[in-house]
Amino acid sequence: IHSPSQYTFHLFDRLIMLVRGKVVYFGPTKEATTFAISNSPKVKEMTTGYNDAEFLVDLVTEADRQGMGDGIAEAYLKSSLHEQSEATLDKYISSAHQVALNADIQAELATKSSTV
Repeated sequence: IHSPSQYTFHLFDRLIMLVRGKVVYFGPTKEATTFAISNSPKVKEMTTGYNDAEFLVDLVTEADRQGMGDGIAEAYLKSSLHEQSEATLDKYISSAHQVALNADIQAELATKSSTV
């Protein structure tokens, strides 16, 4: 959701943000603003009354305009948050492979022809 209200934004547990297809943040929503500010200093300042979602979109957009998008993506890749997120995703993927789908769902998901 692009620029949700503050209330709606905080309903999400996790947030992913991209710049030109590169992940610049993937983690807990409540930590996104702090992470963004610490990894993109002097791009944008968080002021009183600024909606977190709008701030993050503005910050990432401005960083991209200033040619700093790759730097933020690199900072994310080097962060412990990235390592934690990768471990969480691996856990979800491995547990998803263990779930048996009933025949009705398998039939519904099966393709009868090429989708390319």
